[in-house]
Amino acid sequence: MPAFEAAEQLGEAIRTARERCGISLRECARRTGLSPSYTSEVERGAIAVPPNEATIIHMADVLGASDQVDAWLALVGRLRTSRLAAVLQHPDNVRRLAGATGLSENQVAVLVDGTLQRLRGRSKA
Repeated sequence: MPAFEAAEQLGEAIRTARERCGISLRECARRTGLSPSYTSEVERGAIAVPPNEATIIHMADVLGASDQVDAWLALVGRLRTSRLAAVLQHPDNVRRLAGATGLSENQVAVLVDGTLQRLRGRSKA
């Protein structure tokens, strides 16, 4: 799916959740700590880069749509960091990655750990 379609679908899902809550865009922005203009851009799918994981999770929490976080992240081609960690840290997946890359299992484990640390740092930003 092209990035603009993904952004539009995410925006539509967020707008639907906001409207279901019966709150205005400005109130949603206030509750999430985002600017009204950014919130509007997200809802319209008019953003070059989708919100980060932490922002999507926070918006879902504010809008009473926590059960939609994984679906919202998937719309923009992302997986929750905690889920990614579970997938990547499974020994069978480490072996598969090692085989596919020509690296040792230990090298893959080090790369996975480093990647997860960076992702966790970014998702809190």
